[in-house]
Amino acid sequence: MLFENDPEFATAPAQNVTIYVPIHTKLNPSSLRISDFGFGRFNFSVPPNTSVYTNRLDVRDSLGVFVDITAGLDVTNRRAFWIFQSIDPATGLAATLPANTGFLPVNDSLKHNGEGYVTFSLLPLSNSQTQDTISARASIIFDVEEIIATNLWKNTIDAGVPQSKVKPMAAEAQVRSFNVTWEGADDAQGVGIREYSLYVSENGGVFSLYKSGLTTTSTQFTGAVGNTYGFFTLATDHVGNQEAMKSKADVSVKILAETGLPLRWLFFKGKPTVEGVYLSWATVWEVNTDHFVIERSLDGKHFTDLGKITAAGESRETRNYQYLDVEALQLKTNVLYYRLVQVDKDGIRSHSSIISVQLIPGGPEPTVKAYPNPFKQNLTLEFVNLTPTAERDQVILYSADGKSLYKKSLKNANGSTILLDELPVLPRGVYVLRVSIQDKQYTFRMIRE
Repeated sequence: MLFENDPEFATAPAQNVTIYVPIHTKLNPSSLRISDFGFGRFNFSVPPNTSVYTNRLDVRDSLGVFVDITAGLDVTNRRAFWIFQSIDPATGLAATLPANTGFLPVNDSLKHNGEGYVTFSLLPLSNSQTQDTISARASIIFDVEEIIATNLWKNTIDAGVPQSKVKPMAAEAQVRSFNVTWEGADDAQGVGIREYSLYVSENGGVFSLYKSGLTTTSTQFTGAVGNTYGFFTLATDHVGNQEAMKSKADVSVKILAETGLPLRWLFFKGKPTVEGVYLSWATVWEVNTDHFVIERSLDGKHFTDLGKITAAGESRETRNYQYLDVEALQLKTNVLYYRLVQVDKDGIRSHSSIISVQLIPGGPEPTVKAYPNPFKQNLTLEFVNLTPTAERDQVILYSADGKSLYKKSLKNANGSTILLDELPVLPRGVYVLRVSIQDKQYTFRMIRE
């Protein structure tokens, strides 16, 4: 609520200002809370949850007075009130102040020293309904002048609480970190959701707050292998209505031992350039990784180390790496084979798939695409520059834990597309499709929706 010692009417500073705000019948008077206030260039903070406020403000250096303020609830007249009274520092009395002295000067258009404000909050009664309207017109008294009525202010009540729920997830996870997503909505004609809080329980224990103030509908969670975690969310709308506390999880997820084969490697490929063989690879996620060793072979069986690339260590994002084999073009061979050795910080080593790189051009290399992604039941493989396929060429679909679910030979594959319409019935989740053609492997991360 704003007030002003209007220069059109005032000729001297105001010594006393009294403000009354009637409380609408749809509001709860006992919920009145006095908040911050100010005048001129001064702003004053009021402690939270204050229903009655009294204080003596020392503004002698600037205005030459003390200001006593009293604010609270007038129960008899069902109204909130604020009383500002200038006090003579010499006597401690209001009556001895000179007429040209007061806490609120006549307002000016540059510094606005003759303006002030008060703030407060009130809650609707429990029987209020969303879209009920409330109104208020404050009364202001400057010294002994006549009452000045403010403009009529109207508000619309949002009485309902929002609802939210964590979206379904796979009951088991192969990674320690994953996204938890949820959805929510305010009551019909409500003001909308302001934020969410995510609660988590471990192995059936008590729920605790994991994150608050979330303004999006997803966040990353990191847990421990072997534990089961339950999740629920609470939504809060823009007027502070909060969803009731829950006693059980919307979704529970058990974290199994992490496996690297199907999901760790996003791709590994190489191509000849004028500088040498350019190798590139990417990982979907990494846990406890230290470095990669690049290995090369002339026959695909016996490998030698070429170099080392430092790994991300801990990552839940796609990480890209590169290496240039500058000695490759000096070797007297038409084909080179490469593989990567991933070394964890505890010394555990694991290998990528082996790729071959044709050094002497033999026509454009085949490319493979898999779609749709996400898919519902069937998949299509699309080939470009495909030469006759052999017995060893095949496509395999893996589950997230590396289990082979489907295999199809690509021998004598004809045409530019192949329909995989014999897939088993699959639950929703992440799968890995691996296509092996002409000693090259193409890996795709597929999502069953």
